[in-house]
Amino acid sequence: RGLETVNRVAWNDAVQGSAAAEYLYNELGVRKVAVIHDGSAYGQGLADVFKETFEGLGGEVTDYEGITVGEKDFRATLTKIAANAPEAIYFGGFQAEAALLVSQKNEVGLEDAIFFTDDGAFSDQYIEAAGGAAEGSYATFADLPAGSPELEAFRARYKE
Repeated sequence: RGLETVNRVAWNDAVQGSAAAEYLYNELGVRKVAVIHDGSAYGQGLADVFKETFEGLGGEVTDYEGITVGEKDFRATLTKIAANAPEAIYFGGFQAEAALLVSQKNEVGLEDAIFFTDDGAFSDQYIEAAGGAAEGSYATFADLPAGSPELEAFRARYKE
């Protein structure tokens, strides 16, 4: 667009990863989770924070696995994870791999495992690609409704 400078505000991994762990542990009552990341600084960073927070709450991380972006078949990784019977899978990464993981987990005996991911998969593309397998999955994302006191305070500070 011909811009000389672009500023982007993104949520800190420490906020998003810990919020996911706390929600799974405190709100959903999950005690055993498998963690998967896509190897990127974004995905692995979230997975690391999630893992540390979840274990700190007293939860058990049954597996910590990395996948390769662009691959289409994650059944081998999911089969390994299934052997440890996690109640949930947390994925740090983006929508293309998230859609494949949530679809393929049901084929290897993980149909009852909750699928929880991040704002990298919070998209219409994820839902379209995963189809019915996306039903019931969770994703963290930032939602400050227009007019919220926090958003208006930020805008005022930013203009200053």
